[in-house]
Amino acid sequence: MQHSSLASGRWAELSFSQQMANVGSEVSRTKNWLIKGNELQAERAFERCLELLFLTIKFANRTAIYREICRFKEFFCKAYVEKNIEELAYFDRYCSRFALCRL
Repeated sequence: MQHSSLASGRWAELSFSQQMANVGSEVSRTKNWLIKGNELQAERAFERCLELLFLTIKFANRTAIYREICRFKEFFCKAYVEKNIEELAYFDRYCSRFALCRL
């Protein structure tokens, strides 16, 4: 696990927007590594993203957030497996909005 310090509960201290902004960093890395043709780095970023999504699901305190993140994970995984850059770019844009909320 890459994010062991977050799994111990620190992740739950972050707001949902902060969590999704961090997820977005890994989404962006996944997409960018695939575009560059570096499958190994893309896979590592994808795995880190999944870890953060599972932590977000684990600490979700509202049903609506739980459902949204589960659907996000499902479609993000599908886009990654299919190497669908357009779909990955959509997830990147989606998460970037959360990063702007942090300002």
